[in-house]
Amino acid sequence: MKLILCKHCKDVVKLKHQKTSCDCGKCWGWYVDDLNAVINKEAIPIGLANSSLINAIRFRPEFGQGSKFEAFVIPKDCETIEVVDE
Repeated sequence: MKLILCKHCKDVVKLKHQKTSCDCGKCWGWYVDDLNAVINKEAIPIGLANSSLINAIRFRPEFGQGSKFEAFVIPKDCETIEVVDE
């Protein structure tokens, strides 16, 4: 799963198959297909490891600190993300 973080308002938004933007509107993006995405230069892409998230949900504790899962900042040079100027 890909998310984008706005450099301005710090909102985090899940990418969808239609254009999605942050609260302030300066950061936006969308999925082109199930893997590739287009974002603007104001967006910082974040990845969630789907299998790790599903596993954390499966073993969600009743109380305490919760289950951890893998998330990462996607590198600037990434073949599945196209960054556009506007």
